[in-house]
Amino acid sequence: MADPEARSLENRIQDEDREWQLRFDATMGRIDGKFNSIMSSAQNIERSIFLISECNRKIKLMIVGTSIVMVLAIASAVFCRQIVAVVFG
Repeated sequence: MADPEARSLENRIQDEDREWQLRFDATMGRIDGKFNSIMSSAQNIERSIFLISECNRKIKLMIVGTSIVMVLAIASAVFCRQIVAVVFG
């Protein structure tokens, strides 16, 4: 009598173990999927930050270039005014 009861109990334990293992595997699959999604989002954010910093660098270069051209244009205008004043003055 004890032997069949022990086997029945062992089978129930194995069934419960299989069921918990299936639940664990399913849960781990969902966790892995969410982790992969988070990693993908982090990579997209990193890529976006890099692109923004590149755009900022280009904007700064354009502002510096424009400033230099404006200074040269103003200096040229002042110089030309002085020449006109000397020649026609």
